[in-house]
This record gives sequence, C-alpha cells and structure tokens, in this order.
Amino acid sequence: MNTWPDNTICCTGEDLVLRVIREHDAHALGAIQPGDLSCSQGEWAFPPNNPLPWIQAGLKALSEQTGFRAGIWQGEILAGFVSLMGVHKGNRSAAISYALDSRFRGLGIMTRACHALCDYAFSSLELNRLQIECDVANTPSRAVAERLGFILEGILRDRYRGEQGFRDCVLYSCLAREWKVTKYV
Repeated sequence: MNTWPDNTICCTGEDLVLRVIREHDAHALGAIQPGDLSCSQGEWAFPPNNPLPWIQAGLKALSEQTGFRAGIWQGEILAGFVSLMGVHKGNRSAAISYALDSRFRGLGIMTRACHALCDYAFSSLELNRLQIECDVANTPSRAVAERLGFILEGILRDRYRGEQGFRDCVLYSCLAREWKVTKYV
C-alpha cells in the first residue's frame, strides 16, 4: 500500500487528530509547555523560540518518504507531537519519538496518538519494525511504549548528550506480527 500522508494522518477518537506539522504551525509549537523530560529522549525537540528548522526537517523527510512529524490536535489546540523518522524502506523499519505539552499529561493522549501512528505505520506504510528510545529516567515515556506492547530490548549507554551530560536510553521495539496480538485498546 505505502500511502504517505499529505495532511491529516488519522483521528484518534472524536477529540484528537494527527496532522502533518507545517510551517504555519510554528506559533502553535512555540506555545507548547514542555516541562521536565518532555520528549521521549528527555530533551525538548527544538528551541522553543525557533521551531521552524525542526518543522522544515520534518517536511523534507516527508517529501523524501523517510519520515514525518504530526501534531496531536485537540480541537484547535496543539497538545504535542509524534514523529515517525528514519524510515528505512529496505528494512521496513522506523523510529517513533514524541512529546506532550505538560498541561495534557496523564490523560492517555500520547498512548492514543502513538497507537494511531503505529496502526498507520504498520498498515499504510507496511513497516515491519518500529522502535522507541526513551531516557532511562523518563518514566511516562517508557510507560507509553510498554502500554503499546513494545518489547524492551536493552539500554543504550550514553546515547545522547543533554544539558546535564551524557544520558542513557532504553530501546523498545515492536514488530508488525506482534502488533496484531498486543494491540492497545
């Protein structure tokens, strides 16, 4: 099938929509309140005062069919985003990352958004493997991966350098054949 999104990816119930992040969404991204350990890897994904290069990188990935970034919209409010990046067509694999405005945490929004993204990746893009990396200390991000049925593969030592030095990440993965069995409901 291999259907890449042009704008709206999917709806996750009546109240949430995943939509490709475009340049005109820069103001909405700037209004997100990150809080502590905001992104799945522990740092905020882009400088709050300049999300445009991050948006443009996502649009370039979309045009090259190597990934995309989608906003999680609750009505007209941008609650966060999910990214499917590093799509490798030969291996049919990709990585998921995400971040949620601190005002929307604890409501199951990110689990629902990632579930919809996984459904899209496995069915529309026909991927075989998805992975999520989370900072070892980012318990909420780890919980999202676990609720989705992703399997813990191991720890990636000193995976990235944050403001407080090098940080370890945990690596989770899910295969298409497992997704059919462990689907989050």
